[in-house]
Amino acid sequence: WYNLFGFNNNLHFYTSTNYNEFVQPIYNIENKITRSFHINNFYGKSEYNTGISGDMDIAIEAWVKFNTNNNNSIVKIGGNAERNKFEIGVTSNKFSVNIGTINPLLSNTNLISNKWYHLIIMYSKSTLTFKIYINGLLDKEDWIDPRRLNYVNWGGLYEPVPNNITNTPLYIGTIESPFNGKIALLKLYKTSFNNTEIFKKFNTTKARFGY
Repeated sequence: WYNLFGFNNNLHFYTSTNYNEFVQPIYNIENKITRSFHINNFYGKSEYNTGISGDMDIAIEAWVKFNTNNNNSIVKIGGNAERNKFEIGVTSNKFSVNIGTINPLLSNTNLISNKWYHLIIMYSKSTLTFKIYINGLLDKEDWIDPRRLNYVNWGGLYEPVPNNITNTPLYIGTIESPFNGKIALLKLYKTSFNNTEIFKKFNTTKARFGY
């Protein structure tokens, strides 16, 4: 998606709100095995769409370290309308999942600045729930509070409706919430994983990030 030497890049980074002023992230080397991009208050956008859209299982995986733990967008796909967005970030010292509302789903874990975290956020089309995994373990599973969205109300009982993601570019940080930190091993999946598979993903890469 991105090459530091600037050729055949699908992903570009910007400082302007209309995406026309280019900037380059810093290639960060913390030790002999840890490699990441250092991004400070700017945002990325892929040239091509992700191919992720409609009612499907979605998972986003990344190793991340933050300079600030509030109003910090990591990755977004989809638009900005209700249930047309899938954005993961940090809000009030917690990992957050925003699907186009003012009330994101927050992790149970409080985050520490300048510390590496392995993060996987999954959306299940069968249960309409989101799962937040931190360092290989399930931190939270829930669907967004229906009273905050335009959910179907059957006799006082609320039921969730699908989160319908539009096929859009991939965004790292946004104009509203530029990314501020380091990111490594970013992966998007059109599938879901079980607990064992997720712990294995963390376990096979954790040594590179100090675990």
